[in-house]
Amino acid sequence: MSFLLKLLSYLRSVMASLFAVAFTGFYGFLCAFLVRLFPSRALGDFFIRSWAKVMLAFFGVRLRVYGLENLPQEGCVFVFNHTSEFDILAFHAAIPKSARFGAKIELFKVPALGASMRALGVLPISRGEKEKVFQLYKESVPRLHQGESFVLAAEGTRQRTHGVGARFKAGPFVFAIQAQVPLVPVVFVGAHEVLPKGKWLPAWGVWRPLIDVYILKPFDTKGLSLEEREAFQKNTQKVMTAAYTEARKEWLKGQKSF
Repeated sequence: MSFLLKLLSYLRSVMASLFAVAFTGFYGFLCAFLVRLFPSRALGDFFIRSWAKVMLAFFGVRLRVYGLENLPQEGCVFVFNHTSEFDILAFHAAIPKSARFGAKIELFKVPALGASMRALGVLPISRGEKEKVFQLYKESVPRLHQGESFVLAAEGTRQRTHGVGARFKAGPFVFAIQAQVPLVPVVFVGAHEVLPKGKWLPAWGVWRPLIDVYILKPFDTKGLSLEEREAFQKNTQKVMTAAYTEARKEWLKGQKSF
């Protein structure tokens, strides 16, 4: 990348961040108002996807999506490697399936953002309070059986490095097993480079960042018991780690080709 483009990326990062905050606030209030006034999951999906696509466009993010044929028709639990806030944007912009994330409960206190998340049915996760989290999952099982889907961070929180965390949380796997619905692993490559944990300005020094999204084959949980959860969890971590290792090679080629 030329020196000029790098300088321009710094300017865009600052300006786009300011626009992103203002846009999210306005869109959040509008979403909360209209979804409460006209309750509709399709309307909520429209707001989420359009918000995600606009936010990615602000920072010039390119997306490549693989494995759309692996999306199940019924409600499912998605698990993903969480290394950046841009994981969430990439998921909603890339995957044409109605789904709601689990978000730390503190975010629900943020004006506009919290109101829109409540209106959309995002799951409020009380991190550090396992019993409350498991109770929330248990109460949400009927929503899965009604065709809804949820997206949960496999590691439970953002990681400080790229890749797949070595240890997964039990929650998403207990949720999928209790509901007897497919568990679908999603691997993101490149989101960490757009906005690592601890940084505030996305795409700093990168003109056209690239995020690759891999939807892996779903795991069938029918007939699976909670006693088998640990082995299921470890196997999923191995599959996602192997997929990330191979996907990283293609991502690096994509970075060089631009």
